[in-house]
Amino acid sequence: MAARGWEEAMDLIGSHTTVAGQGATRQGRQRGIEEEVLDLAGGHTTAGCRQRKIGEEALDLAGGYTAAAATWQRC
Repeated sequence: MAARGWEEAMDLIGSHTTVAGQGATRQGRQRGIEEEVLDLAGGHTTAGCRQRKIGEEALDLAGGYTAAAATWQRC
C-alpha cells in the first residue's frame, strides 16, 4: 500500500473528500481496479468507477459498519 501513486486525500472535518473532483481518488482520478474512491457522504467505496463483488469494502462512517461490495455502481 506504500507504493508510488497510492496517495489518499481525506477531509473529515469538512465532511467530504476531494481530489480533483468528487470523492477521494488515488492520483486524482478513477482508473482501473487499483484506484479507490471513498465517498464519505454516500458511504461506499468504488474501484474503477464501479463496485466489485470481491475485494471492495464499503465503509459507512455514520452507520459504523463495513461491508464487502454492498452494491454495484456504474458511472
